[in-house]
Amino acid sequence: MSKENYLLILIMIIFLSGCQGPNQGNNPHHKETTATSEASLQKVPAIEQPLIIESSQEDQTTSLQSDRPDPETSDDGLLGTAKSRDNHQNIGGIPELIIPDGHTQVPSTSSQEPSTSQEETSLIEKVGSDVTSGHLSGSSSNESQEIDAVQDETPNLSGIDYSQYQNISEVIRSLIKEYDLPEKNLGIVYENRITNERFYLNENKAAYAASTNKVGLATLYIDQIYKGTIDWQTKLPASPKSFQAGDGLISNSPLKSSYDLEDLMFNLIVYSDNTAWRIMLDYYNDHYGDVKKSLLKASKIDPLSKPLIDNYNYATPNLLNTFLNKIADSSRYDKLKDFMLEAQPHLRFKLYHDEGMATKYGQYNNVYHDTGIYYENGQPVYTLVLMTIDVGMVDTFMGELNLRINEWYHYQEGRLAKVELSSE
Repeated sequence: MSKENYLLILIMIIFLSGCQGPNQGNNPHHKETTATSEASLQKVPAIEQPLIIESSQEDQTTSLQSDRPDPETSDDGLLGTAKSRDNHQNIGGIPELIIPDGHTQVPSTSSQEPSTSQEETSLIEKVGSDVTSGHLSGSSSNESQEIDAVQDETPNLSGIDYSQYQNISEVIRSLIKEYDLPEKNLGIVYENRITNERFYLNENKAAYAASTNKVGLATLYIDQIYKGTIDWQTKLPASPKSFQAGDGLISNSPLKSSYDLEDLMFNLIVYSDNTAWRIMLDYYNDHYGDVKKSLLKASKIDPLSKPLIDNYNYATPNLLNTFLNKIADSSRYDKLKDFMLEAQPHLRFKLYHDEGMATKYGQYNNVYHDTGIYYENGQPVYTLVLMTIDVGMVDTFMGELNLRINEWYHYQEGRLAKVELSSE
């Protein structure tokens, strides 16, 4: 080999070795892989896991009546803020719901496997669930897409995986346990008019009804309208003894000598006006008989418990539910229904789910209640009554109770639709 050829080969070797090194920074595939990995991490946000601390019933009762804990100093951390175990009235706006345990997703930092996006994770979990239940067997790709669409339309603000529950009892009792509320201090009636599901807890336990009986009084007046003894424009007299402090346009304006029945009922239901309540009570007692006896008779509850007979303005969850069913069953009460739809926006049962909820609450001293009818496309779906004693202002519990019941109903609806599609 000549000296010139030897030098030429040596130069080529040096040149090639300079272009190939351990640094892969100029490798376009490596850059793409890095970008994909970083994008995947961004798609799966880390959700901080709330710290749940077990406490005694005595401590829990105290927390229901205390100020909301500071999230920076409280042992409860995020749970104290979002679950609001103190359950005081939500002056600062609607509390944020925490996604429950089991729904936290942590991005993978392993270089061996790329992290999975939220969309991919949901799809994997959903397909696995459908395969397990047999819903996808024999389905075409178009049918699968239709089934997926049904599932995707199911609302789920709470983030709860409802497949873990077998029935509504498990849904409700799970929530009661989360809030550590004593069942003996709760009275609940839930009746679904579509699925025929029922849940009852201390449904015949009587307690002071506070303003929840205003709904029953309103139905008594509407019944008189249909009997022709009175109409919406009838003037009901008022006097200084009629005044009672509270919310409402009538209680907080100069007292007039009389008011239209429609104005009185609007204030009675929308603002829970106590002066309107007193005016309507007095007029009914004078013209149609004792209101308490009329309410008990109209409820058709038999036998009546001694506390209902002996005490004024008492009720049971069952009794309050009878008046909700009257409203849901007959168009004659549509005006009352509209007033209830307008009442207490984003409060109590309406805290997390407002649309379609016709409600009326009651609160006095140690009792705190809410009642409501859920309407969808103008049709009544379910009635719900919650009566509480000595558990504080449980606004967030009320809100979550209705939210989870509503989501459970839609979960069942979506599951039924999936079964029907898969069987076609």
